[in-house]
This record gives sequence, structure tokens and C-alpha cells, in this order.
Amino acid sequence: MLDCKNQILSTLKNNNCCSLAFLNVVLLTSSQINKEKSHILLNIDNSLMPKVEQILLNFYPDLEIDCWDSFLLIKGNIYSLLSGINYEETLNLDFYPNECDRITILKSLFLLNGHFYYNADNSQNSKGYNLEFTFRTEDLANTCKNLLTEFGFELKKIKRQTSFVIYTKNSNTICDLLVFMGASYTALEMQNNLAIRELRNNVNRQNN
Repeated sequence: MLDCKNQILSTLKNNNCCSLAFLNVVLLTSSQINKEKSHILLNIDNSLMPKVEQILLNFYPDLEIDCWDSFLLIKGNIYSLLSGINYEETLNLDFYPNECDRITILKSLFLLNGHFYYNADNSQNSKGYNLEFTFRTEDLANTCKNLLTEFGFELKKIKRQTSFVIYTKNSNTICDLLVFMGASYTALEMQNNLAIRELRNNVNRQNN
């Protein structure tokens, strides 16, 4: 299956408000902030590194950035960065009244905390499809769920060990959400697979 996250990443807008909204989600979900030593350590997927670096260099060129493996170290006047993106220890959607910002936040939450997987063997043992967001705090999980509801997507919430998970196994909801976030090719591939599975099931029922 095509990489849905790369598709979503390519749809993120480069305007000021959306770029800073993306950066806020990155820092909120994937960073260790040390204000005493004036540095921020990010642990993110390598595919997101270029996007994060680009935004930092565009908006905060005085910061020093070091990268290795899946880590990115930001040093310098991190207070200008934190204040510039209205950083708080929770995600305050009041700072993002524009629809494009809120869509960017939803996409960013999936890029950093989301998973989509399925069993493509088309057999009776197939576990089907699953799309989920996994968070360390219930507050952030609730914010994500409310944001999804705002855009017409009803997902369930559960607690899984120490994490909070927003998820759905409904194939129609997954397809619609993938299209909404920008992963249209993955949604189309998923629909094709569903059609093939349904056809085979019909053939098996007729044979039986």
C-alpha cells in the first residue's frame, strides 16, 4: 500500500499560520524542552525532518539546529520559538480559529501520532482495517477526538495501558478520513481491495 503519511505530508500548506500550527504539534507531541539549557530535543520520523528544518530556518534563522538519526536538537533563543507558536503544554485550539489551521493540526496529529494498517490477504483470517491516533495524555486525545467530530468523523476512544487511543475500524470512515487528510491514493487502493474482497466473498457464497 502506498505510504499514506507521505501523501499527507505533501499536502501541508507552506503559509505562515499552517507552518506554525504544524510546528506547534511537533513540539507538543515529540519534544523534550530544557529551558535552563536553552535547547529542545525532538524525536521524530526521518520523513518529517526536512519539513521541520525548513520551517525553523524560515521563521527562526538564529536558532542552531543539529540532526542525527531521528533526533533534532534546537539550541539558542528557544523562547522566541515557543512564544511565536503560542506553545502550551496542551493544544489550545482557540489560537487556531481558521479552518486551514485546524485541518493542518489534524493532519499533523496523524503524521506524528497516527497509524493506518490492514491485512491485505483477502482471507477469512483477515483482521481488516484500522486507523488510530495514540497519545500520552487524555487531554490531547480528547482534543483530537473533538477536532475529528468538528469535521464530521466519529471515532472511538479507549485507554491502552498508559496511552489513550482514538480509533476506527469502519472502512467507510477510514476512506473518508484518508481522503480528507490528503491520502487519496491510499483510500483508492483500499476501496479497490474492499471491492475485490467483496467479489470473492460473493463468489464463495454462491459456490457454497
